[in-house]
Amino acid sequence: MRYIHRQAVESFLKHHFQSDHWVFSYPGGQGKETYFAKSVNEDVFVKIGSQVARYQAIATTGLIPPILTTGILDDGSSVMVQQWIQGRAPTRLDFRMHLNKFATSIQKIHHCSEIREILPPAFSDQFSIIGLQVLEDIQTRWKRYKSSVPDSVKFVESAITQLREKVKMFTG
Repeated sequence: MRYIHRQAVESFLKHHFQSDHWVFSYPGGQGKETYFAKSVNEDVFVKIGSQVARYQAIATTGLIPPILTTGILDDGSSVMVQQWIQGRAPTRLDFRMHLNKFATSIQKIHHCSEIREILPPAFSDQFSIIGLQVLEDIQTRWKRYKSSVPDSVKFVESAITQLREKVKMFTG
């Protein structure tokens, strides 16, 4: 169940913000447990079970909404509350129209010392080994979603196979 912490989240918000009444809505998708919560004074986005330190490091770049508070729920799950900002996921057209902005954002993340400090060390210095591991992670995620897009299965699996062969040829 994707929203098992709703009551705990409401208690957490009541404790950390000056509002006793919160209205919840739920983002679409199949990701981790998340909530939109609204009170008289606040509109927030709540994430459960996220790697809070990574988000805090990324927040130093100014590329994500501010983190208002973090904590741990009674069952040990992390909770992170961010300022909610109206928006939508970028489309391919957005990427094309604002390529320089996206490139600048990626560069900012890649050069952020706070992010580097919290990331685990690479398990190899060989690009091909790292690339194959990343591809394995992608394939694991793909297996969860491929039944949702049966018309694309052949294309995606062919592309993964082609990528695997190209990644094996990486040097360095």
